Amino acid sequence: MNAEISSLHLALDWNAFRERQWRIINGGADALDLKFTAPAPSEIHSEQAEAGASNTSPNSSSVPSWLKGYLPNQTIIDGLRFDAFTLSYPGGWQLKESKLRLGTWQQGETSVQATVDGGIFETPVQLPSQLHPMKFNLTRANARLSREDLHLTNATLSWVDDSEITARGHIRPKDKTWELSTHLTGIPLREIVSDDWKLRLTGLLEGDLNITGSHGTDPKVEGDVQLKNAVLTAM
Repeated sequence: MNAEISSLHLALDWNAFRERQWRIINGGADALDLKFTAPAPSEIHSEQAEAGASNTSPNSSSVPSWLKGYLPNQTIIDGLRFDAFTLSYPGGWQLKESKLRLGTWQQGETSVQATVDGGIFETPVQLPSQLHPMKFNLTRANARLSREDLHLTNATLSWVDDSEITARGHIRPKDKTWELSTHLTGIPLREIVSDDWKLRLTGLLEGDLNITGSHGTDPKVEGDVQLKNAVLTAM
């Protein structure tokens, strides 16, 4: 996972210094560009070598032992805010024009809670009746983010007209796999069927879909949907 941050700003709570804590408050940045990538084999071997070296090397800290007793030994970040947020995933998945808020993080924790507001969600999924891959407007999403994966606990998106999609899922960048469970409401049938059937059949789709995929393969879709307020004409 790679991250690019623009205009980072942080403030320290000096009162926490008395409790031997580095406490960062009012943190954020103008922009964060986050890209999930699978590490190359050379990078994996390099990380393993560094880990082995760190386990066998002696403590070479130059800080005097008497001073260590006064310095903070714990780091706490009271959340971060990014006014412009972009998230990219291999295979054509991208979230852009969003705002991101990260929850409180303490030293030793391996993940952090994230809330995303607004934005455009681009996918590689292209329906037979459409000329371009599908795009959605994101209302809000809540997720837990770590170095290894991303758990989407819930998200609300809109597509066309009054349609709404709620989703939850899991992305594993290291394995280049992902899974998504969705609930559809008010999806116009005209966006799904071919041009000749648009004149014959109208209505709204509702239902649940489970979508799984991996980098370099077509997504697999399973589920149940129903057609509501349908009208069949010109037979």
